[in-house]
Amino acid sequence: MGGAGNQWGPRPSPDGRYALYMSDETGRFEVYVIALDGSGQKRQLTTDGGTEAVWSRDGQEIFYRSSPRLLALPVTTRPSFSAGKARVLFEGRYAEDAPGIANYDVSPDGR
Repeated sequence: MGGAGNQWGPRPSPDGRYALYMSDETGRFEVYVIALDGSGQKRQLTTDGGTEAVWSRDGQEIFYRSSPRLLALPVTTRPSFSAGKARVLFEGRYAEDAPGIANYDVSPDGR
């Protein structure tokens, strides 16, 4: 993937152009995306902590935990990767596993 620190939970985008992963290279786990075109270009998507990131089935959102919140980040992957502003879906206490292993999933309709 790329970078220092521990890296967890790579997940390819539905279109196969990018992969999400979590890394603690900043001192805490954050969510990153890396291009799979061989360029190695990566981008940090979170700045307030992030774990358990997953793509929506259509690839237009990334869901992740920033305890105790579950957030949705709108994204596009064509013609290049861009991300909007994350919104909180809900807050609560959750069981935690390893940072890269999501203990939830997103249904095909995005719920």
